[in-house]
Amino acid sequence: MKRIIQLLWALLPLLVVAQTEPQWQVDCGKTVQVKAVPDEGFKFVRWSDGETANPRTVTAMSDLSFAAIYEQIDIPSSCPYSGTCGDHLTWELSCEGVLTVSGTGDMYDYSGWNQEAPWAPYNALINEVSIPNSVTNIGEAAFAGCTALTSVEAPAIFFDIPESAWSEYTKILQYVRVTTGELSENELLFINRSYKTLTSLDVSAVSNTEFADEAFKGSYNLESLQLPSSLQRVSYMMVAGSKNLKSIDIPASVEEIGQSAFEDCRSISTITFGGKQIAENSNLRKIGSWAFYNAHALQHLDIPAGVTEIGDGAFYGCAYMEDLSIPASVQTIGDNTFSLCTKIKKMVVDAVIPPTIQAKTFFEVDRQTPVYVPDESVDAYKGDVYWKEFNIQGRSNVPTDIEDTRVKADNALKILRGGQLYILRGEKVYTVQGQEVR
Repeated sequence: MKRIIQLLWALLPLLVVAQTEPQWQVDCGKTVQVKAVPDEGFKFVRWSDGETANPRTVTAMSDLSFAAIYEQIDIPSSCPYSGTCGDHLTWELSCEGVLTVSGTGDMYDYSGWNQEAPWAPYNALINEVSIPNSVTNIGEAAFAGCTALTSVEAPAIFFDIPESAWSEYTKILQYVRVTTGELSENELLFINRSYKTLTSLDVSAVSNTEFADEAFKGSYNLESLQLPSSLQRVSYMMVAGSKNLKSIDIPASVEEIGQSAFEDCRSISTITFGGKQIAENSNLRKIGSWAFYNAHALQHLDIPAGVTEIGDGAFYGCAYMEDLSIPASVQTIGDNTFSLCTKIKKMVVDAVIPPTIQAKTFFEVDRQTPVYVPDESVDAYKGDVYWKEFNIQGRSNVPTDIEDTRVKADNALKILRGGQLYILRGEKVYTVQGQEVR
């Protein structure tokens, strides 16, 4: 069964009539966009002049008329819905909204003007899609109309959708796991369209060494983020403004955390490096300016051995930070880096040569805070124009009630022996720089 809805075009001023839609005037010669919207139980087939794009763009002229052609669809009364979609492929949509395609070989080509995937009538019911890594191509409108889609597990190509087609796709994704491939800037932009609803993002399996700037910026409901082991740089403002992100693991492969990467991620309470509270094999060398600005909830921070530079304001406003450990490799700590970290009770600095700091590096940090440095470097710190303001003490003076309390961290124990801090992991002992000593 077919029905035709006429769109009537007249001379200036132009009147456009589509079904029960209100009339509006368009000047002759003006370009407008027209979209055919089928009633429930019908699907759009094509326009009467052969055009298949919907919506379509036309230029208003005299004597221009065309019609939208619809076709009635047969919808079963109850789920699950199923059928064939290839010589050796079947599909099923469960009552829970999970679409599954099973079998082997190619899917039928549904790219013709009157062709449509057999599950298209139920697109609005689909809320979860899982696509195997073996899929190498997905049509740009394959999931158009999936307005209930909240969960996707798929290779990167799933998100390779032209910007012009974005309006046809859902903006309510909550869970995304990218299972293989490399995410392009366009694919990242598509994922970020769901910045209001995304709660969990797993890109640990992708091959990116870096993501585009602001890749996941402003995902304010994001609670969980897994980054790839191939990542070498955390880009500018990559996750900035994700105020519900509770923890982050910086892969051991990362060499630099870029400027403002986690700015205003105010719920981050834990930062690990390579999956460990106390990093052993991290490649991190630089923490950029304002990287963790306003990470209010962060309480404990162990900078990985190998870091040489911590930028301006990197941990500005980490108001609940209680203890801080800076490795021997650090040479420079920027201005305002730890400003307003007013709850710091203890700092351990392993650098023999005092790192360069500025007048406001520790702005508003209590100058009575004990700073434990190598015993042989006490005089050097006390002679430094800014470090001398603190309560400088040798490592051998670390109070037993602080360091002899063994702090468990990822199956590791932090202990003090002979005035030196060591990490006990299983039956092996390491220095804080990750060197095995027994």
